Parts: sequence; structure tokens; C-alpha cells
Amino acid sequence: MVTLRRAGGLLAALVLVTGCAFVSNPRTEPQPLVAGRPGRICFPVGYIGGIVPDYIVVNAGPLGVRNVDYSGATTPAACFDVNYPQPGTRTIDYTACAAAEYVGEDPEIDRDTCTTGSYTFTVQDPNQPPPPDLGTGDVQVTLAWSDGADLDLHVVDPRGEEIWYGNTASASGGRLDHDTIPSCGDNARHYENIFWPTGGAPRGQYSVVIVSFHGCGSTSDAELTIKVGGQVVRGQSFPVPSNGRSTTVTFTA
Repeated sequence: MVTLRRAGGLLAALVLVTGCAFVSNPRTEPQPLVAGRPGRICFPVGYIGGIVPDYIVVNAGPLGVRNVDYSGATTPAACFDVNYPQPGTRTIDYTACAAAEYVGEDPEIDRDTCTTGSYTFTVQDPNQPPPPDLGTGDVQVTLAWSDGADLDLHVVDPRGEEIWYGNTASASGGRLDHDTIPSCGDNARHYENIFWPTGGAPRGQYSVVIVSFHGCGSTSDAELTIKVGGQVVRGQSFPVPSNGRSTTVTFTA
């Protein structure tokens, strides 16, 4: 692959490298977005390869294009201001590419480094009641959905103990503090929440899965929000088949 680099503000050379730009864990701010209210959709970006690019360019279709100054940045992200007038589920297709800068011109995109993906998220009805008080701390995993399926949140801590409705507290200090059991036709906003209090979460890898204990004949759109130290490290929608389960999500705290 060919990656463009600059030297002293001028395009210097073409260097043969292998690599690609990528987007990791898109998120909405706030989570979820609320219809008729301003918010943002952010695409955190990164790069795998030889020479670090000057920019990563994110094209998010109807949202537009953002040039992220990647060189030297610690947690760069392409963020777009949004305001959706109607509630519902939406999907944004995006492309992320590495690029270098010409003086006085737009960044020069290296097409060989481009990757594509999609992000599905929910815009909430503003008339829905606010979420309940949920436990927070070092680690917080929250599940939200808006159909009548009985979804269950399962989290396995770094010591291998699983927290779910059958084991609501772990030896490591984690606890399921909100468990919802809706029925088909109940399309209110539902929540489940598992958390470790401040100073109590073990270090290491956690895994999360969403299980449909009792579905309503169709796939549920489940929203998973993971916070570590109060900061969102993952916020994304996942399809959960009726009477099935989501893919497993892992994170490190």
C-alpha cells in the first residue's frame, strides 16, 4: 500500500507500507439521542500500519466528512452534530481513510488504506420517562431496549464469575441492581444494569452477552453502554434474535 507523508509542510514521498484506517466503537452523545434535541455522533479513529498518517478522513454519508488530525493525537474522533426530529432506529454507513496534507489544499486520501463499516443507533422519543437511578462506579454495563422481549444482561468478570439474574452479586463486588421483566406489547423503555462500585472492580478483561429469555417473535434492538471510570468505552446497538443471544462483547478495565 502507498501512504502519503509530508515533510516540512510539503508532500515528501510515496512510501510503501501496509496498513489501514479504522473506526472503533462509534457512540452517540448523549446516549441515547433524543428526537428534537441536539446531539453528536462520534467515530473514534485509529490506524494500523507502518507510517503514522497526518490525517484520518471519515465520510459518514449524510452526516458529511471530517478530517481528523491524527498525528500526535491520543484519542482522536470524528464528531458530527445531529438533531433528528423523529424517534426511531437509524444506521449510518461510514468510510475511514488515511491521508496526508498538501499545502493550501485538502488532505490527499490514500484509497488503499480505506475501511468501511456501519453504526446502528436509536433516537429516543422525548415523551419516554427518564431512566431509573442506576448504580455507577469503576465499571458500569447498561442494557436498554424498547420492545416487550424479556432480555437479560450477563457479565463475566476477570475472575470468571458471571453476574446475571441467577447470580445478582459476585465475590469481586459486582452487582445487578436493575432487572426488568417486560411482556410482549410493552414497548416502554426497559433497562438492566450491572456495576462495580468505585475502587471495587478487578482489573482485567470482562465479557458481556445479551440473552433473550423470552422473545416476541422478532429481533430486538438492544443498546449496550459500557463505562469504565465513568467514561463511555462502548455504546452500540446489537441485534438480539427472539429467544437467542447477541454476540459476545469484551472490554478491559
